[in-house]
Amino acid sequence: MTVENILTERQETHGTYQEVASIAQMFREIMRGTDGWQRMNDAQREALDSMASKFGRLGSGNPHFRDHWDDLAGYAALASMHCDSNNCTVQQDIAKVVEQIKVGGEPTGVDEDGERFPEVATLPKTGKKGFFSAKKDEGEA
Repeated sequence: MTVENILTERQETHGTYQEVASIAQMFREIMRGTDGWQRMNDAQREALDSMASKFGRLGSGNPHFRDHWDDLAGYAALASMHCDSNNCTVQQDIAKVVEQIKVGGEPTGVDEDGERFPEVATLPKTGKKGFFSAKKDEGEA
């Protein structure tokens, strides 16, 4: 495959290089002009720079190309892993809930040290079947 073939193929999903670059640079300029930019660490800044490229591809190319969206989610997850604050534990809390479900059914909302994690871990008892409950048979009301 030639370079020209690759560029033509990528242009269908990503848009033209010039347009992607223009959109990405606009996002970068906006982000770098904020007070928050100086408070970010290198990992967070790099994630936003990478996201700017994806925003350029979404704005210029095919917005239904799932890889763009998946990459954005990945960059956000990477940045989240480099937060200094205890407020950045949602991903860890979700992982704990999933592990509790795998091990023994309903999540307890309590970690291995006996500490409660956010209310996302415990669902109110409504009598309705939850997402993880067994599906109803066709004949059940």
